[in-house]
Amino acid sequence: MMTLQKLLKIKQQSDTKILVNLGCGSRWHPDWINIDCHGDNSNVFQHNLRQGLPLPDASADCIYTSHCLEHFTPRDAEEFLRECARVLKSLGILRIVVPDLEQIARAYLEQLDAARANPDNQEAAGRHDWMIVELIDQLCRHQSGGEMLRLWARQEVSAENFIISRVGTEYLNVRKHCKGMELPPSSTDPQQVGAFRLGGEPHQWMYDELSLIRLLRRCGFTDIRRMNADSSTIEGFSRFHLDTNADGTIYKPDSLYMEALRS
Repeated sequence: MMTLQKLLKIKQQSDTKILVNLGCGSRWHPDWINIDCHGDNSNVFQHNLRQGLPLPDASADCIYTSHCLEHFTPRDAEEFLRECARVLKSLGILRIVVPDLEQIARAYLEQLDAARANPDNQEAAGRHDWMIVELIDQLCRHQSGGEMLRLWARQEVSAENFIISRVGTEYLNVRKHCKGMELPPSSTDPQQVGAFRLGGEPHQWMYDELSLIRLLRRCGFTDIRRMNADSSTIEGFSRFHLDTNADGTIYKPDSLYMEALRS
């Protein structure tokens, strides 16, 4: 079996760029070193990112992490980014993707106003309901999937096209399997809820552009800039289809994309 250390050594000897994808889930690429807490140690190496990064100092040219940082507490997020800075070479690139708190908050207020102005419009009500779920559920859920999965499991989903425009492929993939599913009520057992809350699925924090810039600066990053899903300073990034799908659509449209350099 290929170990992470052996793969890193092979890449170093071949003089190729060392690209690291942290918290990759199912979005991995063979040209990258892919690490996730649920890895299979084949395509994705298994490692708990709360325990530091299993890579030497100044060993990576680029680090990519998508929809991972929000699962850390603010304190743990800072430790994680300091680890990224340790692992990156001087002027190495960090690309970080998180849910965009500003975008979500503005969309919620827009749909709130629309629903208030059209109280009998079911589409407006469905959009408003979704924005409450999108804003709150992943922060406070007590069971896997939370209210988001409960909504997606309905036989008919109100404002479905709007939901697709907000979360993209994620909804379409889950909807195939959950439509009509009967879901149990949330547990009221404190130990079960606590174990779930600490298990990695719920969001522990959210970021907008300004708060993420401040955090990155504290952790040793410079030249911080906002990017798009299909733009990057990482050479050839679009061909990996990490933030976009093969057809060019955006994988998670509700995202904030930032890049920074290790000082």
